[in-house]
Order: sequence, then C-alpha cells, then structure tokens
Amino acid sequence: MNNNSMPLAIAVAIALASLGTAPPAAAVALGEVAALSAMGESFRAEIRLPDGKPADAECFRVAPLSGGEFPALRQGRIAVSGSGAEARLVVRDAARVNEPVLKLAIENVCEARLRREYTLLMPFAPGARLPAAAVAAAAPPPAAR
Repeated sequence: MNNNSMPLAIAVAIALASLGTAPPAAAVALGEVAALSAMGESFRAEIRLPDGKPADAECFRVAPLSGGEFPALRQGRIAVSGSGAEARLVVRDAARVNEPVLKLAIENVCEARLRREYTLLMPFAPGARLPAAAVAAAAPPPAAR
C-alpha cells in the first residue's frame, strides 16, 4: 500500500468496526388511531403503539402544523395507557371538537425527532341531532303530481 491510501484504509476499517458496536434501534413506532372522541366532546384519541415497547409519555408532544385546509389540534396532554399489545398513546385536550375533520401531528422528541401526522374524521356523538340543512338534504324529494 502506498502512503496516500493508508489514511483511507484506516478510515474504512474504523467505520466498519463501528457498525458492529452501534446500539440497536429502539424507536417507538406510532400506529393507527384506535379510539376517537365524537364531535361536540372534549378531544381524546388513542393511538396504538404496535411494537408494544414501553414508551415514555414525556417523549411525545403534539406538534404544530402550519397552514392546510383542515383545522389542527394545537395542544394536548399525552399519556401512555396499557402495555404490550394493548399499549396506547392517549392524547387529550379540554377544548370541544366542533369540526368534522381535524389534523393531528405527534412528534417523538427523544428519538430522532420521529413525527406522524393524522387526518381524523370525527364521528357524530350518539344521539346527536343533524343540522336542519343536512336533514333537508337527506329527505326524499316530494312525489311529482
């Protein structure tokens, strides 16, 4: 080997050796929404933690979303509920949800700034009355004479 290629060979050897000593990736993945509050209620969403890994609620936060055509949840409290296959990230906000579509972004600030965005279609509350315009639109047209 000549003197010019020696530093490159050492750098490659160090890089290859460090690959075997890297800590295993332990990022907590965010799954699908498992439960969702209804329109007119305080916001609550449960998000599955599919790998069942223990998660620290302090690592997650509701992330800001800029612009967009739908309103977004801007703040919320996050807790972890359950364990193993039943592990859930629970997001709550005291404000009532009055929009049928809501955006939500959750960010893991402890591990590589992982982020997941959700577009939520909020269900109607059980027994909720539809607005008069919706009732009129759903009614069959009068019979022709």
